[in-house]
Amino acid sequence: MRAVALVSVKADPAKALAMVRKAADEGQAAAMTYLGRLYTDGKGAPQDDAEAHRWYLRAAERGDDLAMLILALQSREGRGVRKDEAEARRWLRKSATKGNAVAIQILQGLGEPLPKGTIVPPRN
Repeated sequence: MRAVALVSVKADPAKALAMVRKAADEGQAAAMTYLGRLYTDGKGAPQDDAEAHRWYLRAAERGDDLAMLILALQSREGRGVRKDEAEARRWLRKSATKGNAVAIQILQGLGEPLPKGTIVPPRN
């Protein structure tokens, strides 16, 4: 679904937005995350950090670890929401628990203990 949408955004932004929104409205977390990205970047949708945040939140509530990571970054930067370090760390922990390697690295860099049950991917 993501590859199709990427090609379509360049070829026909309105059609891509409609396709992704349909999938998101049907409950597909990856589509919700992708829709958030379209709003974040302003490609295929108007640039709107608050709207992007709403879509990332919906995806995170359905277990999407990438959306959780993005919510953490938005909270740290105050992008689309008020700046909130505690909220950022909460989302980082949730994303890390799902195995998101970037969230794990950020938590380790902050000196935060990893949440119980976090599986740390091997380093190459």
